Amino acid sequence: TAGFKKVVFENVVDMLAGGAAIDPDSATAFTATGIIPAGTAISVLDSGTGYHSVVAIGTSLVPDILGLLAEDLPLDDMPLANVVLSGTVRTAALPTAEAAGIALIKAALYRFTFV
Repeated sequence: TAGFKKVVFENVVDMLAGGAAIDPDSATAFTATGIIPAGTAISVLDSGTGYHSVVAIGTSLVPDILGLLAEDLPLDDMPLANVVLSGTVRTAALPTAEAAGIALIKAALYRFTFV
């Protein structure tokens, strides 16, 4: 079946240079689909492992959010992601967890504008 790709970003101002190596173990919630959706929150670099992680949005502020995934990312043994650090985000196009925790994301990502 055919689908469509959601446009998460209206405008991208800044991206992480060189991309981010995502820890595949942190993305276990996406193993069923094999795709980490655009707009998923990504953490700052863990100096112990050398990886960035998918951030689980809960009920409290998450201070270690670096940015949001720029595009859908296939989950393989070494996912390399484009991470948006600043820009304009369409909240209606965010993944379910991020849309539910939009207040927490707004507090952590002050360089973004949400429409």
